Amino acid sequence: MADSNRLFNRKCSVSIGPNGGTGTKVDQQFRVVFKVNKTIHADANTVNVQIYNLSEETRASLLRDNQVVMIEAGYESGTEVLTIAEVTRSVVVHLPPDIILDVEAAAGAKTVRDRKINISFKKGRTVRSVLDAIAAELGLAIKVTGAQPTGSYAKGVSFSGTAASALDRVCLKGGVIWS
Repeated sequence: MADSNRLFNRKCSVSIGPNGGTGTKVDQQFRVVFKVNKTIHADANTVNVQIYNLSEETRASLLRDNQVVMIEAGYESGTEVLTIAEVTRSVVVHLPPDIILDVEAAAGAKTVRDRKINISFKKGRTVRSVLDAIAAELGLAIKVTGAQPTGSYAKGVSFSGTAASALDRVCLKGGVIWS
């Protein structure tokens, strides 16, 4: 019987705004539907959020370019951040009587896809320390999931190109995958 109480007192909020800035926060007082798709592959984790019946002014502010979406969810006892992702597409859908803001986002998609890096390491650096340095260069966090990179660069290594290409090369050498 205690487990049935887990279905009550749920909370969520969606914040959308400029990266590093103050955004607009929408909570469960509105109808909010979201799906977070996390993967262990070298693809960005994706997010789809639908927010129903916002004011025209609020919708317009959330449709701006270069926005980031943050989703928090949990219960009255506490919520946690499920994802922070870069908005890749936002549209307004009219399904009378509802007006729905439909937002698609991907975690780190633009950073990894577009960001160029030019970085080099002296001989003897471990794969793990190279991964840590690339993540720091990109402003990304590393979350350990059990598999640990192995190996080192006996002759040193350098990367010049996209962040995705550098991550692919380092992870291949270390026997891990990035996501």
